[in-house]
Amino acid sequence: METKRHPAWGAQAIIGVFIVAIGLLITLDNIEVMNAAAWLRFWPLVFVALGGFMTLRADTAGARVWGAAVALIGVLLVARNFDWLSFSIMGLWPLVLILIGGGIVMRSMRSARGISSAQEASSVLNGLAIMSGFNRSVTTHDFQGGEITAIMGGAEIDLRGATITRGEAVLNVFAFWGGVELHVPHEWNVQVVAIPILGGFEDKTQRPLQPGAPRLVVRGYAIMGGMEIHN
Repeated sequence: METKRHPAWGAQAIIGVFIVAIGLLITLDNIEVMNAAAWLRFWPLVFVALGGFMTLRADTAGARVWGAAVALIGVLLVARNFDWLSFSIMGLWPLVLILIGGGIVMRSMRSARGISSAQEASSVLNGLAIMSGFNRSVTTHDFQGGEITAIMGGAEIDLRGATITRGEAVLNVFAFWGGVELHVPHEWNVQVVAIPILGGFEDKTQRPLQPGAPRLVVRGYAIMGGMEIHN
């Protein structure tokens, strides 16, 4: 029986190498072999390496954008350490808003392109809660995904009566100071590829036993908010 081999290098391995390098530099500085300060200015290269790793390993456009952004931040910090640029680190925080907003727009437009006007509205879920909450039960036999937005509010969605007939459905979620609770059938395979920012996504579902089970892909962001997925 062939054993599946995993890549030897990962994000944690990259971080470990940089920690070892920093420890080695400080040790050499302590025994007066070299001046570590001149080399420690390169420490932001860890962001460049991690960003490049994220970009190469990404399976979605959004993940590649985040990887490129992390690498760009590393380049800017290196330039700042060498006085090639002068700026405050806190001045970079609006880049987070640009990335989040751009990601939401791209996901929404991609979902809209995948849904034709001839499709029934009941097959697509669109829920919005702003400083309020809603409960919704979906029972369509051709569920195709959709969008859930919770801003300082909450949403509870029950998909246990729905069916995915096209193999896969994508649900885009945006939770800001809000929460989303999702119930799915036991027969569905749930894949969460979302990005939590001071928040979290928790998948409590049980994996189906049968191969080729319908798949629900959950994408999006949880900013100081969260989402729980149950059977």
